[in-house]
Amino acid sequence: MQATVNDSTKLQESLDLITVWASDWQLQVYQLKMLHTCWLCVGSCPVTCTYDVGASVISNNTQCTDVGITVTSNLSPSLHHG
Repeated sequence: MQATVNDSTKLQESLDLITVWASDWQLQVYQLKMLHTCWLCVGSCPVTCTYDVGASVISNNTQCTDVGITVTSNLSPSLHHG
């Protein structure tokens, strides 16, 4: 299944709803944390897009790390082998 422009639009709309919800509840999105947030497209991605949360752009990377585990866009385990 490949991503479509509609999928990207829905994701950005969801991020916008989170931003509005946080504002309504007087919660701030921690901007420094957003500098370390990324999104990853696995496989081929025919849709080129950017996402943002408030004023922060979420970067599109070829690899992302979360809880010490690095995931690459080609799902290669090579980063985990010494």
